[in-house]
Amino acid sequence: MIRIRSLNKPKTMEEAWELYSKNKKAKLIAGGAFLRLSTDLYIGEAIDLFDLNLNGIRETENEFTVGAMTTLRQLETDASLNSYFNNYFSKSLENIVGVQLRNIATIGGTVYPRYGFSDLLTALLALDVDLQFYKAGRMNLQEYMEKGLLEKDILVEIIIKKNIRNATFEMMRNSKGDYAILNCGISLCDCKYRISIGGRPGRAVVAEEAMEILNAAEEMGEETIGKACDAVAGLTYGTNMLGSGRYRSAVSKVLLKRGIMEVLENDN
Repeated sequence: MIRIRSLNKPKTMEEAWELYSKNKKAKLIAGGAFLRLSTDLYIGEAIDLFDLNLNGIRETENEFTVGAMTTLRQLETDASLNSYFNNYFSKSLENIVGVQLRNIATIGGTVYPRYGFSDLLTALLALDVDLQFYKAGRMNLQEYMEKGLLEKDILVEIIIKKNIRNATFEMMRNSKGDYAILNCGISLCDCKYRISIGGRPGRAVVAEEAMEILNAAEEMGEETIGKACDAVAGLTYGTNMLGSGRYRSAVSKVLLKRGIMEVLENDN
């Protein structure tokens, strides 16, 4: 049973912030997917962000701005976004449970909690992405993933910059719709690679050592790719019901090599 003692529907961001900041236990509802997936949940005070006009994808010359209440399905099917990034978002989101859930789950509700199982966070980390918070202002996604916030805040929008176009998403699942055992985002821009690894099952991270190896190489041969794969395999991997840390480490090498070969092919 899901029980909510008090449900608030603010009409402005300031009203939402006042409600959220004065109650330490208040919960934001940014789509409500966690409610649909819960069987026994009590919330003292809930704040529904539906009326704050945080939904939609806007394109400018230099970036895509995505409202925090935009659903995963909207990202998956947006023509302009997927045309620019060569269906990168469609590929990274299409295996998340089912269409019904992707029509409920929002980008803000996924990014703000920094979920370790998130395919979307891994995909975003491989690009150049900023987050706009109501109080903290603008922050790079990688910094947020590594450090979080000093105080709680409300995520307003996600800014995806247009400086990277060649990107691919690789993942390993036991079955379609299941959580990923491991996922990997790889992008290439101006001969510089950016690599993210998620589903470790900890939070997604940027594979700095592997990137340094690839970006310092004069020639992209088997030896260089092998060293980068070894570096990714050396990241910290945990064990859960989907797979062991050792297995994830081995899978990471395969996913990275596959992704490198794909972005190289796209670059030619």
